[in-house]
Amino acid sequence: RVPVPLDEELEAASAAEAAVQQAAAQPPESFWYPACDDRDLTACEMDTQPSKSSHWRYLQKNVRGKYEKRIEEELGAGVMLEPIHPDREVRSRFRQACRSNKHKLMVGYHGTKEKNIGSIARRGLLVPNHEENGVKVANGSAHGVGVYTAQLGSAS
Repeated sequence: RVPVPLDEELEAASAAEAAVQQAAAQPPESFWYPACDDRDLTACEMDTQPSKSSHWRYLQKNVRGKYEKRIEEELGAGVMLEPIHPDREVRSRFRQACRSNKHKLMVGYHGTKEKNIGSIARRGLLVPNHEENGVKVANGSAHGVGVYTAQLGSAS
């Protein structure tokens, strides 16, 4: 025999069922990035393949397809765009941030020396804190310590 459920348990089960139905009704592009609402940036339009690394490649392909010409216009025809292949943990943190934070995704620039790319791929972009993560401020901190980026359209 099974005990009769409490009202709270029935309410929780009903709420869970409603959440599942709501998630099932959402279009596939919002499955991986439900917090994203900027349909101009295809980061929210993920493919339905099961491999998370294929999602990352899909994201890169779509961002590049949409913005490569504009980036070349801003930085010059000689610019070379090369995809970065972050470690699984870095990709996972990115996806988690997209799922959990209220934000608008946008393409931007982050200037760094080529020697830093490997570390960024392994550890992600880190706010400088030499004691905690070994990252020193490289080019000043006029607006506070952080990871500085520039919006597309603001290259100088």
